[in-house]
Amino acid sequence: MTTISDIGFANQAMLLMIVPHGRAEAIALYALEEGASCATVFSGHGTVPKPILRMLGLDEVRRELILITLREQEAASELLHKIRDVGHFSEKDFGIAFIQPLLKISGEKDELPAANFQFEHSDANFRALITIVENGEGHTVVDIARENGAAGATIISAMGSADHSAHVFDFDINPRKDLVLLISDKEKADSLQEALLAAFRTSTPGRGIIFSLYVTETLGIMGHENDGQPDSGIWASTAPSPHTVLLVMVNRPKTKDIIQACEAAGNMGASIIHGRGIRHTDRPGGFFRESFDIERNMILMVIKKEQEEEMIQILRALDKSDPDYALSVSATYALDFSRFSQTE
Repeated sequence: MTTISDIGFANQAMLLMIVPHGRAEAIALYALEEGASCATVFSGHGTVPKPILRMLGLDEVRRELILITLREQEAASELLHKIRDVGHFSEKDFGIAFIQPLLKISGEKDELPAANFQFEHSDANFRALITIVENGEGHTVVDIARENGAAGATIISAMGSADHSAHVFDFDINPRKDLVLLISDKEKADSLQEALLAAFRTSTPGRGIIFSLYVTETLGIMGHENDGQPDSGIWASTAPSPHTVLLVMVNRPKTKDIIQACEAAGNMGASIIHGRGIRHTDRPGGFFRESFDIERNMILMVIKKEQEEEMIQILRALDKSDPDYALSVSATYALDFSRFSQTE
């Protein structure tokens, strides 16, 4: 099995792009040529806001989410501008892109805390809002988002891990989920989150979660893309969030081991998204193009800040124990994290 264990634990910026189906590979390869650490592609769909099309089942537009990790936020900004300049986003309504700043994950237990994110100022106009709901409810999230001024939305199929270890006749039971990625003006993000909480709040356990992420530079969002030079400032938070998002990339067969180890340490659940990975080869001037079809999963976990160090050490130990995990771990703050279940 081809692995990508050389991708480290200390990526400091993430560039996310939502593009039409079939366009992700060319953009991912270009990003790697320009120095990106790795790229992973996930399938999703956007929606067309026309009721008549929904009645006919024609309201979905196939999309691909490209997640590109870079070791410095400045590099992510420069890459975003290069992607714009070479014309990938020159077509009308081609897609959207934004930069997600990441926590710096420390090397050893006795060094800095597991995650250290220092900000000084923020001029970003947008927030990324992530909502995880039951399968089929993503369209309701999108409708509410449009009513509250969201700039764009993409629905990605996921699995929940609450029953990940359950078996019936040796088959895993995995509850299906919809992960909805919304881009909202930061001034409207709070009211949008309140509207979604009001719509989905319930006493039923495991109903879903919602949180937002910092977004720095954007491209293709309602004409609000950054037209100036890449910003070299440090993006701000008035106070650290009590919750951290861990994004764990792993070779698909090893997913259950990660879930079980983290749940044993106190994690209360995760969302699992299927994707495809691509990376550099060690050969000068070339790419291991067939590795684009490596089956990768992204495990999204929202953990309490005091769990960071233990979770990172668990993941690092697993990665060292077996190269077939091929782990890549990134972290960021989960702003305004809430559960839809009032009893949790």
